[in-house]
Amino acid sequence: MLDRILLALDSPGDRATLLPHLRMFARAGESRVVVMKTIPFLETIVEMPGELSPKLEGDDEAAEVYVSAVVEALTSEGIEAEGFTNIGRSGLSIAAAAERIDASLIVVASQVHARLAEVLLGGRIETLLEATPLPVYVVSPSAPLRQGRILVPIDLTDLSLEAIPTAVGLARAFRTGLLFLHVVDEGAETAIFKARDLARREGIPADLLIRQGDPATEIPKVCREIRSRMIVMRSRVLRGGLAQRLIHRAPSPLLVVRRAVPEEVEATATRFSFPSALWGRRVRGSTP
Repeated sequence: MLDRILLALDSPGDRATLLPHLRMFARAGESRVVVMKTIPFLETIVEMPGELSPKLEGDDEAAEVYVSAVVEALTSEGIEAEGFTNIGRSGLSIAAAAERIDASLIVVASQVHARLAEVLLGGRIETLLEATPLPVYVVSPSAPLRQGRILVPIDLTDLSLEAIPTAVGLARAFRTGLLFLHVVDEGAETAIFKARDLARREGIPADLLIRQGDPATEIPKVCREIRSRMIVMRSRVLRGGLAQRLIHRAPSPLLVVRRAVPEEVEATATRFSFPSALWGRRVRGSTP
């Protein structure tokens, strides 16, 4: 169940990029939103205490005002929301904050002009994906909000099938269908037929498509062709893997499932099938 969404805001443009997508999730899943604004500080191998930054107080005050404004805007639309500020902009900091509030989904923006070194060595999003077991929804500022089907890449192994419960829950919530895609160098028997049958047994319209070529090239191409709403995929390997390559080139938002989701899709006719702990401690911050 998608009970609680962590909206991680970093750059000034993140609000405009993420809010349309956040509303889509929050309204479909009747979810509570926790807005987090990161505050920059000196980062070395070990994160230094925030009090060492002489400009922290000003940054913190501005961030609290920013969070308060976003929370107020969401609550005025009927979305349950509260917020806080977080010292540290790294993926590890975001993962720790998500664990602290018992989030069930992290929504974050990628950087269109990410430096080549960050892409190759792993930047903030890649570090976040490695550090958290939670699903992470990554939105590029250039990725529009669409109403199309959900694209689910399927490889030669059954590991990719572990994204299906999540994809099925999303398809139910958004009242859309699934398109399973497998990209091969040569024709081969794959798990894609099993994926289609699993979705159809849950009453979700599902088709399949097999292409030849490089998955990192073909998946974005199919996204554009079908105007997909998002990509949902299971990924265990990140550094140098397909998920890392898609973060910076996919024309649709990418939802990465970091662990197997229990197959509780039968109880998700109108809700999501994400695992989530109960709402525990109240988040401190700038909630109006």
